[in-house]
Amino acid sequence: MKSKCFREEKIKGLVEGRITQFREIIKPQPDSIFHGMPIIKSDNQIGAKDIKPRFKVGEICYIKEPYFIKKHLLREDVEYKYWYSQNPFKSSVMKWRNPITMAAHQARFFLEITAVRSENVCGISDEDCKKEGIICDGGGDSFRFYYEGSKLTYPTPKEAFAAQFNAINEKNAFENMVWVWVIDFKLLKQKP
Repeated sequence: MKSKCFREEKIKGLVEGRITQFREIIKPQPDSIFHGMPIIKSDNQIGAKDIKPRFKVGEICYIKEPYFIKKHLLREDVEYKYWYSQNPFKSSVMKWRNPITMAAHQARFFLEITAVRSENVCGISDEDCKKEGIICDGGGDSFRFYYEGSKLTYPTPKEAFAAQFNAINEKNAFENMVWVWVIDFKLLKQKP
């Protein structure tokens, strides 16, 4: 089963239903787009190769997050850092495991992929910015990423998204107009 790592604040937004879409940079970057599909020139220059997305529609993937395993005599319980972030003392004494090491059976959140498409990251719409977790802050003239720690505001949803995208990905990825996979999903309430 495939997996996806999200930052803690994105996991919170996902669980609250505020985030229903994410973007991944297409690697390698395409030479062109043909009927909505990114392609690269083949080595022999006669044809071209499609670049396939990592996720497919209908596929289930699990969310990787920092975790801790409590060992008991006959079983193991998994604790998740997301719930401890509101209790700084308990969170600081736990030795959290790197989310990269999380196996599917240890996960608690699963996503069903509902749509996959390619686009230039600069082509993001205001509606898609909301699906990525950008909210209006105040009277409609400033926008920010939705989580509590986010204090910076921007004049448009796209500028707020660009700042978030650059923080997560390589420097100036948005300004470099990279091509991305746009993945829509729904959160599954129980393990598949």
